[in-house]
Amino acid sequence: MIAYRLFWLLNTEGYLYLVTDGQKEDCTILMTAARPKKVRRSITLGLNPDDAMLLYEGKEGGILWHCSLPLQRSDDGALQVDVTELLRTAGIPFTFCEPGKLRTYQSRPYELWRRLDLYPWGCLTAAEGFALDAPASASFSFYPGSCRLCGAEIRGLTMAGFGWAHQMLRSHVSADVRSIDMDEAAVCRCLEDQGSLTKLLVSTPQISIAAHLFFLTSFRVEGFGRSWQYGVSRSLYQENGCAPCKTGRLGPLVCRLLQAANEAQVEQALQWAAAEDILHRPV
Repeated sequence: MIAYRLFWLLNTEGYLYLVTDGQKEDCTILMTAARPKKVRRSITLGLNPDDAMLLYEGKEGGILWHCSLPLQRSDDGALQVDVTELLRTAGIPFTFCEPGKLRTYQSRPYELWRRLDLYPWGCLTAAEGFALDAPASASFSFYPGSCRLCGAEIRGLTMAGFGWAHQMLRSHVSADVRSIDMDEAAVCRCLEDQGSLTKLLVSTPQISIAAHLFFLTSFRVEGFGRSWQYGVSRSLYQENGCAPCKTGRLGPLVCRLLQAANEAQVEQALQWAAAEDILHRPV
């Protein structure tokens, strides 16, 4: 599906997309305001009037809000919709981009495009890798309550790796299910099956985990008002002594962190990982 990056036209705290299945008809996207001064802007985008929606994603993943697009037709039959009215109704703050930036995308609306795949549990954006210049990557954003790992609600999940493809998750996550629920054993098996990743990011409402496993390796945890920075043990490196690392060994640690209910339990999980030679203590 096509996802237009509306957050390039309207400055929002998260990522605002207009998602549609194809470009069957032109539609005038209105952006208006009455206060503090009167503003009326527009851009014409191609969409499918029978399948179009607004989707608002958090910066660390998770679908915060979505709604179908209530399209209207003008007297001459042209499609139009005021997206700013929808944002005001939903209580989503925004400001307008610079006029010159708007003119750029009015003349080249295709620059707003990106591919986004919708599923009953959320959405996926993926990028193919290019040799050793850039690994393949995929970011998953979930509807509230649609994904639980080790009992924790997951907002966002990002994976990247050389020779990796998000299709490797298909045996663990069906595209047709409305919800995903994995226990510790299933999460560990899933990570092992992904092979050696270069990046693993997981976010919940309470905690975020960022494992960078290639070149400058690091393991960072944020949550409960604190942050922790650790190094990745060389025991996780490949047999030739290089990263990307053996991601599967992180499974038990990730599960312990997802199950942590407070700062002390995060500390315990990280100390366990240091004792198991998975992480090394920060300098």
